[in-house]
Amino acid sequence: MQLVEKLAEAIENGNRDQQSDALISDLNSHFEKCQQLLNSISGSLSTKAMGSDEQIPKLHRKAREVETVN
Repeated sequence: MQLVEKLAEAIENGNRDQQSDALISDLNSHFEKCQQLLNSISGSLSTKAMGSDEQIPKLHRKAREVETVN
């Protein structure tokens, strides 16, 4: 959050310099890392959801097999 506050101060004061450019670069880097992490989490959740979707028909088949045996 400090990065955002420092950048906001630089923008408010109209002082674009090497420091504000470095802050923008640093903020972009943090944003990209967060985006990669969210994409990874999203992919993991999708994989788990597919796994669950695949398991449901198998469970139904097993239940029918058990019913026919009884």
